[in-house]
Amino acid sequence: MTARVLIGESHVLKRFSSATAAQAALDRAEALLAAGIATPRPARQDADTLRFPRITGSSGGDLVATLPHLLSPLLALTRLKAPGLRLDGHDPLRRIRPRLALAPASVARLADRQAALLPPPGQTLCHGDFHPGQVIRTADGQSWLLDLDDLALGPAEADLGNLIAWLATRPIPSPDPLPLRLVRSRRDVGACWHLLGGRIDAASLSAYQTLALIRRALKRAEGGDRSLLDAVEALAGQGADLAKA
Repeated sequence: MTARVLIGESHVLKRFSSATAAQAALDRAEALLAAGIATPRPARQDADTLRFPRITGSSGGDLVATLPHLLSPLLALTRLKAPGLRLDGHDPLRRIRPRLALAPASVARLADRQAALLPPPGQTLCHGDFHPGQVIRTADGQSWLLDLDDLALGPAEADLGNLIAWLATRPIPSPDPLPLRLVRSRRDVGACWHLLGGRIDAASLSAYQTLALIRRALKRAEGGDRSLLDAVEALAGQGADLAKA
């Protein structure tokens, strides 16, 4: 589900591809709100456009230092059982397939191997594109979960793997090589998740994390920056486990 976004002073307008897609987004938000998940409540602007209240607070990189605030709404989401929603299974290859022509053969083979290791989607909710920009922490201490466009059925490891890849590859100066950043990000996310009471299947997390890393590398390569893809290719060519490198 894709949408065009217009941000105003007090609201956010999201225009969807169709009235059906807009209704699906409205239904998702209402279902999560009814289940106790803090997410902006939309109202219909017109047939294919929804109007959301603009939530202001800390988000993105500002939340990296306070992982419990970032992960708490995700944990609450994963403890719900698809509340009256018809959702597809999460497909981490959806954004990889269109860019596979950019992938070196070793990276394409790695994506295939990891995809074969993925568990069935099950009945747990996953955000589908979780990273620090999808949460806003307001001054009253509430963590709001944003952007439900990719909400799907899938294990928590799908979202945690995406977060780890985001943290390890965010564009900030670092003298550390990619393998060390991946290890550190996985350690920090895993420790916080366990502290909050969540559980992790290590093998599943490794597969999702590696696919999320490949997705980010291909997206950047599509924009002209191949540095991350080159780093992933080097590790894949060495037979390294990108989740434990």
